[in-house]
Amino acid sequence: MSEDSDKKPKKSGTGCAAVIYITLALTLYAFYAILKGCADIAEEGAQRNRNFTGHGYMQMSNNTGGRIRIMAFEFSAGTSPQSISAHGGRQPVTQPGFTQVFYYPQGTPSIPTHDLTLAKDGGVDEAHAVIRAYLQRGGKWRYVFQHYIGGGTELIDCAKTPQAELCPGKL
Repeated sequence: MSEDSDKKPKKSGTGCAAVIYITLALTLYAFYAILKGCADIAEEGAQRNRNFTGHGYMQMSNNTGGRIRIMAFEFSAGTSPQSISAHGGRQPVTQPGFTQVFYYPQGTPSIPTHDLTLAKDGGVDEAHAVIRAYLQRGGKWRYVFQHYIGGGTELIDCAKTPQAELCPGKL
C-alpha cells in the first residue's frame, strides 16, 4: 500500500457544527415556545381576573376539619354567567366545608369588605348578617356560587330565582 492510501481523509468539523447548531436552534425555539405559551396562559388568566374584583373574604374552620369561606366579588359588565360560574369554581373549598361566593354587578354602591372579613368570629350567621346590612345600603348581589359540603356546586342567578335561599330578601 502506498502512503497516500493509508492516510485517512481529514474530516472537517462542519458536520458536527451543523448538528450542534440545529440542536441549539431547536432547543432555543422550544424554550421560546414554552415561554410564549406561558405568557399566553398568564394573559388569559389576567383577562379572566380583570372581570372580577375581590372585596370581602371570611374564612373559618368548622368542627369537622373543613373550612367555611364566604366571599364577595364585583363583576364587570358583560361578564357571562358561565364566566362567573367558572370563577366561582376556582375559589378554594376545603371539605368537609363549603364556600359561598356572592357576586355584585359593577357599580354596586355598597359591597361587603372588612366587615365580612371580621365576621369570622360570629360564623356564617354573622357573615350573612353583614351581607344583609350591606343590602340595606344598596349592596344587592346578582349571583351566588356555592361549593356544597360533599362536593356539589351551583350558580344561583337571583334575577331568575329570587326565591332561592341565598338571594336578596331570603338570606
